[in-house]
Amino acid sequence: MLVIAPCLLSPYLVYRGAKGKDLAAARGIQELLGRHPGVEVLAYPCPEFILRGFPRAPAPREVYERLGMREVAGRVAGFVERVIAEERPARVVLVGVKGSPTCAARVTTSGDPDAYPHRSLAALPRRTERKVQSS
Repeated sequence: MLVIAPCLLSPYLVYRGAKGKDLAAARGIQELLGRHPGVEVLAYPCPEFILRGFPRAPAPREVYERLGMREVAGRVAGFVERVIAEERPARVVLVGVKGSPTCAARVTTSGDPDAYPHRSLAALPRRTERKVQSS
């Protein structure tokens, strides 16, 4: 089972929106998976999107922790654990995003949360709920 950060498959989840290199990486991963149709893929819910929505200002791990990321990440990790326990894949491969404050497999961003311009978080427009009209 491939457990993959969701923005690697759908880069529109990235805090700033999709850029050329993000789209190219997603296409490459999708092409690779297309050549190996038996691979089970688990793209877990994006913890940053759950916590802050879109758009959102970039922030280091420590800022996300102050905003409540440990609880959100715990729920996402619990979901991943449950799927793996229920599906019992022969192998699990985790693919993270280098430098991501929440989805890095090894290297994440770090910064002083007291020095972070928290007003930049409030200045971004918040997502709004839209009703989808059915025909």
